[in-house]
Amino acid sequence: MAINTGKTIRLRRIFDENGKAVIFAPVHNLTSPNPYPGQVDVAKAVKQSVAGGATAMIMSKGFLRLCAPEWNGRIGILDYLFTYAALSPDPIQQVAISTVEEAARIGADGVCFFVGLSTKNDPYVLELLGRVGDLCDRYGMVFAAEAEFPGFYDSQQSHLEKHGIKYLKFTARLCAELGCDFISTNWTGDRDSFADLVDYVKIPVVINGGPKMPEPDFLKMIDNAMQSGASGCLVGRNLSETKDIEKLTRATAMIIREGKTASGAIGFLNK
Repeated sequence: MAINTGKTIRLRRIFDENGKAVIFAPVHNLTSPNPYPGQVDVAKAVKQSVAGGATAMIMSKGFLRLCAPEWNGRIGILDYLFTYAALSPDPIQQVAISTVEEAARIGADGVCFFVGLSTKNDPYVLELLGRVGDLCDRYGMVFAAEAEFPGFYDSQQSHLEKHGIKYLKFTARLCAELGCDFISTNWTGDRDSFADLVDYVKIPVVINGGPKMPEPDFLKMIDNAMQSGASGCLVGRNLSETKDIEKLTRATAMIIREGKTASGAIGFLNK
Protein backbone atom coordinates (compact mmCIF):
# COMPACT_ATOMS: atom_id res chain seq x y z
CA MET A 1 0.00 0.00 0.00
CA ALA A 2 2.93 2.38 0.50
CA ILE A 3 6.45 2.92 -0.79
CA ASN A 4 7.98 5.11 1.93
CA THR A 5 8.21 5.13 5.70
CA GLY A 6 5.96 8.16 6.21
CA LYS A 7 3.13 6.67 4.18
CA THR A 8 3.54 3.30 5.87
CA ILE A 9 3.26 4.77 9.36
CA ARG A 10 0.34 7.04 8.48
CA LEU A 11 -1.59 4.35 6.62
CA ARG A 12 -1.37 2.16 9.74
CA ARG A 13 -3.32 4.83 11.60
CA ILE A 14 -6.09 4.73 8.98
CA PHE A 15 -6.20 0.98 8.27
CA ASP A 16 -6.08 -1.54 11.11
CA GLU A 17 -3.67 -4.45 11.42
CA ASN A 18 -5.79 -6.43 8.94
CA GLY A 19 -5.83 -3.65 6.36
CA LYS A 20 -9.44 -2.62 7.09
CA ALA A 21 -10.75 0.90 7.64
CA VAL A 22 -13.89 2.48 9.09
CA ILE A 23 -13.62 6.14 8.11
CA PHE A 24 -16.17 8.62 9.44
CA ALA A 25 -16.92 11.93 7.66
CA PRO A 26 -19.00 13.80 10.26
CA VAL A 27 -19.44 17.15 8.46
CA HIS A 28 -21.18 17.76 5.12
CA ASN A 29 -21.97 21.46 5.01
CA LEU A 30 -18.74 22.05 3.17
CA THR A 31 -20.43 20.55 0.12
CA SER A 32 -24.09 21.35 0.74
CA PRO A 33 -25.90 24.56 1.76
CA ASN A 34 -28.49 22.46 3.60
CA PRO A 35 -28.03 21.59 7.29
CA TYR A 36 -27.99 17.91 8.16
CA PRO A 37 -29.06 16.29 11.43
CA GLY A 38 -26.24 15.02 13.62
CA GLN A 39 -23.71 17.55 12.38
CA VAL A 40 -24.16 20.18 15.07
CA ASP A 41 -22.00 18.72 17.85
CA VAL A 42 -19.22 17.39 15.64
CA ALA A 43 -16.78 16.77 18.48
CA LYS A 44 -19.36 14.55 20.22
CA ALA A 45 -19.99 12.62 16.99
CA VAL A 46 -16.24 12.09 16.61
CA LYS A 47 -15.93 10.81 20.17
CA GLN A 48 -18.85 8.40 19.71
CA SER A 49 -17.60 6.99 16.41
CA VAL A 50 -14.12 6.44 17.83
CA ALA A 51 -15.68 4.56 20.76
CA GLY A 52 -17.57 2.45 18.21
CA GLY A 53 -14.46 1.38 16.34
CA ALA A 54 -13.81 4.00 13.66
CA THR A 55 -10.22 3.91 12.46
CA ALA A 56 -10.09 7.39 10.92
CA MET A 57 -11.86 10.72 10.51
CA ILE A 58 -12.10 12.98 7.50
CA MET A 59 -13.16 16.63 7.58
CA SER A 60 -12.11 20.15 6.68
CA LYS A 61 -9.31 21.99 8.45
CA GLY A 62 -11.54 24.20 10.59
CA PHE A 63 -13.34 21.29 12.21
CA LEU A 64 -10.15 19.28 12.49
CA ARG A 65 -8.96 22.12 14.73
CA LEU A 66 -12.21 22.26 16.70
CA CYS A 67 -12.23 18.49 17.23
CA ALA A 68 -8.53 18.13 18.00
CA PRO A 69 -9.11 17.48 21.74
CA GLU A 70 -11.12 14.36 20.82
CA TRP A 71 -8.31 12.64 18.90
CA ASN A 72 -7.05 9.72 20.95
CA GLY A 73 -3.75 9.33 19.11
CA ARG A 74 -4.78 5.97 17.65
CA ILE A 75 -6.95 7.01 14.72
CA GLY A 76 -6.04 8.48 11.36
CA ILE A 77 -6.92 12.00 10.26
CA LEU A 78 -7.56 13.11 6.68
CA ASP A 79 -7.89 16.75 5.58
CA TYR A 80 -10.21 17.69 2.71
CA LEU A 81 -8.34 19.43 -0.12
CA PHE A 82 -11.36 20.23 -2.28
CA THR A 83 -14.97 21.22 -2.00
CA TYR A 84 -17.83 22.02 -4.36
CA ALA A 85 -19.03 25.54 -5.17
CA ALA A 86 -22.47 24.49 -3.91
CA LEU A 87 -24.23 27.86 -4.39
CA SER A 88 -22.66 28.76 -7.72
CA PRO A 89 -24.29 28.35 -11.15
CA ASP A 90 -22.18 25.20 -11.49
CA PRO A 91 -22.76 23.58 -8.08
CA ILE A 92 -20.42 20.64 -8.65
CA GLN A 93 -17.46 22.71 -9.83
CA GLN A 94 -14.55 21.87 -7.57
CA VAL A 95 -12.49 24.39 -5.62
CA ALA A 96 -9.18 23.84 -3.81
CA ILE A 97 -9.43 24.84 -0.13
CA SER A 98 -6.27 23.39 1.41
CA THR A 99 -2.82 22.04 0.51
CA VAL A 100 -0.69 19.03 1.33
CA GLU A 101 1.67 21.29 3.28
CA GLU A 102 -1.19 22.70 5.36
CA ALA A 103 -2.51 19.21 6.07
CA ALA A 104 0.93 18.20 7.37
CA ARG A 105 1.18 21.36 9.46
CA ILE A 106 -2.17 20.83 11.21
CA GLY A 107 -1.36 17.23 12.10
CA ALA A 108 -3.31 15.26 9.50
CA ASP A 109 -2.03 11.90 8.27
CA GLY A 110 -3.10 12.62 4.73
CA VAL A 111 -5.43 14.42 2.39
CA CYS A 112 -8.67 13.56 0.65
CA PHE A 113 -9.39 14.79 -2.84
CA PHE A 114 -12.90 14.89 -4.32
CA VAL A 115 -12.79 13.65 -7.92
CA GLY A 116 -16.24 14.24 -9.33
CA LEU A 117 -15.54 14.72 -13.02
CA SER A 118 -17.99 16.28 -15.51
CA THR A 119 -17.46 20.05 -15.25
CA LYS A 120 -15.53 22.58 -17.32
CA ASN A 121 -12.71 22.61 -14.75
CA ASP A 122 -11.92 18.88 -15.16
CA PRO A 123 -8.49 19.68 -16.71
CA TYR A 124 -7.60 21.74 -13.62
CA VAL A 125 -8.78 18.93 -11.34
CA LEU A 126 -6.67 16.35 -13.16
CA GLU A 127 -3.60 18.60 -13.17
CA LEU A 128 -3.94 19.22 -9.43
CA LEU A 129 -4.58 15.53 -8.79
CA GLY A 130 -1.22 14.70 -10.36
CA ARG A 131 0.52 17.47 -8.43
CA VAL A 132 -0.97 16.36 -5.12
CA GLY A 133 0.27 12.82 -5.73
CA ASP A 134 3.80 14.14 -6.11
CA LEU A 135 3.56 16.27 -2.95
CA CYS A 136 2.13 13.42 -0.89
CA ASP A 137 5.05 11.23 -1.90
CA ARG A 138 7.47 14.04 -1.05
CA TYR A 139 5.98 14.56 2.42
CA GLY A 140 5.13 10.93 3.13
CA MET A 141 1.43 11.81 3.42
CA VAL A 142 -1.48 9.50 2.61
CA PHE A 143 -3.30 10.38 -0.61
CA ALA A 144 -6.97 9.36 -0.62
CA ALA A 145 -9.53 10.23 -3.28
CA GLU A 146 -13.29 10.11 -3.32
CA ALA A 147 -13.66 8.77 -6.85
CA GLU A 148 -17.41 9.05 -6.91
CA PHE A 149 -20.39 10.24 -8.87
CA PRO A 150 -20.37 14.03 -9.34
CA GLY A 151 -22.53 15.61 -6.66
CA PHE A 152 -23.40 14.00 -3.34
CA TYR A 153 -27.08 14.50 -2.98
CA ASP A 154 -28.88 12.77 -5.84
CA SER A 155 -30.08 9.22 -5.33
CA GLN A 156 -27.78 6.34 -6.09
CA GLN A 157 -30.14 5.04 -8.75
CA SER A 158 -30.30 8.37 -10.56
CA HIS A 159 -26.51 8.52 -10.64
CA LEU A 160 -26.28 4.99 -12.00
CA GLU A 161 -28.82 5.79 -14.70
CA LYS A 162 -27.15 9.06 -15.68
CA HIS A 163 -23.46 8.15 -15.43
CA GLY A 164 -23.25 4.37 -15.22
CA ILE A 165 -20.74 2.04 -13.61
CA LYS A 166 -18.20 2.84 -16.31
CA TYR A 167 -17.94 6.37 -14.89
CA LEU A 168 -16.96 4.95 -11.49
CA LYS A 169 -14.43 2.57 -13.01
CA PHE A 170 -12.87 5.32 -15.10
CA THR A 171 -12.64 7.80 -12.23
CA ALA A 172 -11.33 5.25 -9.73
CA ARG A 173 -8.70 3.88 -12.12
CA LEU A 174 -7.62 7.41 -13.03
CA CYS A 175 -7.00 8.15 -9.34
CA ALA A 176 -4.98 4.96 -8.98
CA GLU A 177 -2.86 5.82 -12.02
CA LEU A 178 -2.17 9.30 -10.63
CA GLY A 179 -0.78 7.99 -7.36
CA CYS A 180 -3.61 7.63 -4.83
CA ASP A 181 -3.02 5.23 -1.95
CA PHE A 182 -6.69 4.28 -1.73
CA ILE A 183 -10.02 5.46 -3.07
CA SER A 184 -13.63 5.51 -1.96
CA THR A 185 -16.38 4.95 -4.46
CA ASN A 186 -20.12 4.44 -4.69
CA TRP A 187 -21.94 1.13 -4.51
CA THR A 188 -22.43 -0.18 -8.03
CA GLY A 189 -25.63 -2.06 -7.23
CA ASP A 190 -24.43 -5.67 -7.01
CA ARG A 191 -21.48 -7.73 -5.86
CA ASP A 192 -20.20 -8.79 -9.25
CA SER A 193 -19.91 -5.28 -10.69
CA PHE A 194 -18.33 -3.95 -7.49
CA ALA A 195 -15.82 -6.81 -7.42
CA ASP A 196 -14.98 -6.03 -11.04
CA LEU A 197 -14.34 -2.39 -10.10
CA VAL A 198 -12.12 -3.38 -7.16
CA ASP A 199 -10.07 -5.66 -9.41
CA TYR A 200 -9.76 -2.98 -12.10
CA VAL A 201 -8.54 -0.26 -9.72
CA LYS A 202 -5.65 -2.31 -8.22
CA ILE A 203 -5.40 -0.21 -5.04
CA PRO A 204 -7.53 -0.53 -1.87
CA VAL A 205 -11.16 0.52 -2.34
CA VAL A 206 -13.53 1.60 0.42
CA ILE A 207 -17.26 1.90 -0.07
CA ASN A 208 -18.83 5.34 0.26
CA GLY A 209 -21.93 5.48 2.45
CA GLY A 210 -23.97 7.56 0.02
CA PRO A 211 -27.44 8.96 0.83
CA LYS A 212 -29.06 8.17 4.18
CA MET A 213 -30.84 4.82 4.09
CA PRO A 214 -32.48 2.47 6.63
CA GLU A 215 -29.82 1.02 8.90
CA PRO A 216 -30.37 -2.64 7.88
CA ASP A 217 -30.01 -1.66 4.21
CA PHE A 218 -26.84 0.27 5.00
CA LEU A 219 -25.29 -2.68 6.83
CA LYS A 220 -26.25 -5.05 4.00
CA MET A 221 -24.52 -2.72 1.52
CA ILE A 222 -21.40 -2.69 3.71
CA ASP A 223 -21.45 -6.50 3.90
CA ASN A 224 -21.90 -6.85 0.14
CA ALA A 225 -19.03 -4.46 -0.52
CA MET A 226 -16.73 -6.37 1.83
CA GLN A 227 -17.71 -9.66 0.20
CA SER A 228 -16.74 -8.04 -3.12
CA GLY A 229 -13.24 -7.11 -2.00
CA ALA A 230 -13.63 -3.72 -0.35
CA SER A 231 -11.14 -2.69 2.33
CA GLY A 232 -13.63 -0.75 4.42
CA CYS A 233 -15.93 2.26 4.24
CA LEU A 234 -15.98 6.04 4.18
CA VAL A 235 -19.33 7.12 5.63
CA GLY A 236 -20.92 10.44 6.49
CA ARG A 237 -24.70 10.76 6.73
CA ASN A 238 -25.45 7.11 7.46
CA LEU A 239 -23.48 7.47 10.70
CA SER A 240 -23.93 11.13 11.59
CA GLU A 241 -27.73 11.02 11.18
CA THR A 242 -28.34 7.87 13.19
CA LYS A 243 -29.75 8.02 16.73
CA ASP A 244 -26.79 6.13 18.23
CA ILE A 245 -23.56 6.86 16.35
CA GLU A 246 -21.44 4.66 18.60
CA LYS A 247 -23.68 1.63 18.22
CA LEU A 248 -24.05 1.86 14.44
CA THR A 249 -20.31 2.44 14.07
CA ARG A 250 -19.77 -0.68 16.17
CA ALA A 251 -22.15 -2.68 13.96
CA THR A 252 -20.32 -1.40 10.87
CA ALA A 253 -16.94 -2.27 12.39
CA MET A 254 -18.19 -5.77 13.22
CA ILE A 255 -18.67 -6.40 9.50
CA ILE A 256 -15.52 -4.65 8.29
CA ARG A 257 -13.02 -5.38 11.04
CA GLU A 258 -14.34 -8.64 12.50
CA GLY A 259 -15.78 -10.33 9.42
CA LYS A 260 -19.33 -10.59 10.81
CA THR A 261 -22.32 -10.87 8.50
CA ALA A 262 -24.91 -8.16 7.99
CA SER A 263 -27.50 -10.28 9.81
CA GLY A 264 -25.20 -10.56 12.83
CA ALA A 265 -24.56 -6.82 12.85
CA ILE A 266 -28.28 -6.07 12.48
CA GLY A 267 -29.00 -8.41 15.38
CA PHE A 268 -26.49 -6.52 17.51
CA LEU A 269 -28.06 -3.20 16.47
CA ASN A 270 -31.52 -4.38 17.49
CA LYS A 271 -30.51 -5.52 20.98
